[in-house]
Amino acid sequence: MNEEELTAMYAEVTAQHEQARAAYAAAATEEERLEVRIQYPDYERGHMPKTPALKAYEQLKRHVMTYSDTADEKLTKQFELVMLNSPDGPEYCFHTANYRQARWIEAEYKIGKSAWWSFMYAKFVIQGRFPAGEDVIRTEAKYARRYDRYLARIEASTSEGGQ
Repeated sequence: MNEEELTAMYAEVTAQHEQARAAYAAAATEEERLEVRIQYPDYERGHMPKTPALKAYEQLKRHVMTYSDTADEKLTKQFELVMLNSPDGPEYCFHTANYRQARWIEAEYKIGKSAWWSFMYAKFVIQGRFPAGEDVIRTEAKYARRYDRYLARIEASTSEGGQ
């Protein structure tokens, strides 16, 4: 799927999720809530919308957990492409890299489109500076302050260790 198709699917899924959430909130009885769950089978109260990127991430994780060393590389690439081309890709690219406990170089441009996920990637995956995400981090003061404090702590611990 290309980026336009994934964006359209994302918009449809999130709109349905919002409709389901509103209908569930408006339901006054357990019977009405059951009707909402029947009408919106993908809706789970308190869960994120089941976007293509979320589904790809979950399938990739399940595939890798099931087959570990013998995971199908072609299938893995398909899941990765969905995440790389989805509007909510920065989140699931981060989660994939974090799950793997390794940088995902091909996804850094996508992660770098989100201030929050850039900060999280720097802190938990790279455990240091994330130049590809610094410009977007600086667009949001809250994340810029967190990122600067995080880098200052790293620098302080590095200079203490070297003395």
